[in-house]
Amino acid sequence: MDNKLLNPLTLAYMGDAVLDQHVREYIVLKLKAKPNRLHQEAKRYVSAKSQAQTLEQLTEADWFY
Repeated sequence: MDNKLLNPLTLAYMGDAVLDQHVREYIVLKLKAKPNRLHQEAKRYVSAKSQAQTLEQLTEADWFY
C-alpha cells in the first residue's frame, strides 16, 4: 500500500483507530470497570476535541522541538 496515494481522511481514520486501541488498553488496565464506563472514558480521550486540546498543549510546551 502506498500511503502517499491514500486520501488524508482515510489516513486520519486509521490513525484514530490506532489511538483508540492504545487508549482502550490503557483504560482497561487502569480502571477495571464495566464496558459502558470503559467506553465513556475512551470517548473522552479519542474525540476530535480532545485530540485538538492535546495537540495544542504539546505545541505550547514545545514538545515537538
